[in-house]
Amino acid sequence: MKCIISEDISQESYYSLLQFSKDFMFIRKYENLHRGIDSHADLQCFPLEDNVVVVHPEIHPKTIGEAKTIGINLLYGKTKLEKKYPKDIPYNVAKIGENVLHSVEHMDPIVKMELEFRKYNFINVKQGYTKCSVLPLGDHNIITADQGIAKTIRQSSIDVLLIEGGHIELPGFNTGFIGGACGVIQEKGIVLFNGDIALHPNYIKIHSLLKETGYDYKCLNHGPLTDVGSIFFLP
Repeated sequence: MKCIISEDISQESYYSLLQFSKDFMFIRKYENLHRGIDSHADLQCFPLEDNVVVVHPEIHPKTIGEAKTIGINLLYGKTKLEKKYPKDIPYNVAKIGENVLHSVEHMDPIVKMELEFRKYNFINVKQGYTKCSVLPLGDHNIITADQGIAKTIRQSSIDVLLIEGGHIELPGFNTGFIGGACGVIQEKGIVLFNGDIALHPNYIKIHSLLKETGYDYKCLNHGPLTDVGSIFFLP
């Protein structure tokens, strides 16, 4: 099992992750993004399928080296990242089963082409920080605090648990997002939260849906939920 994660992950969370993966691709700080999210994996890359990951064209050389070492194949996107929205979102795409969720007009063209080739169904939403905002549970369930995403996606075959906004830390910003504060190992049916999910006011509803959809969970540290830019797992 390979793991893609921000270099700013806490030491406690990192040591917890070692129970699930020994191979890491760390995303380094990128100066063209805002401080606090400048090493977020869900902004700098998009895991496509298996061991193929699309990265922005100026991804850090150390990250490239780690990808080669652990057997991750990188595809280079065309879009350079910038601080100002929507120039920071081209790779922040959420994948839910055979569906992809994003503000499609701002999607990197290489990501879009690869997804079209693989015949994914595109669901267009206004929220550009789509991966940050969505916790996918299998092919037919998501958790999000974004009302626009919830309204749009309910028109498809995907069920939505709408939770309260806030209650997730993101240093330098008013709030973080549920998708950015966790990672899902779909093959093992487990969600790894970067912080204590029991501190969230909607914990009972979240725990109930996890149980209903066959997922277990683990908290990587004992602090509040913190958006670290998503945690990605590859076989």
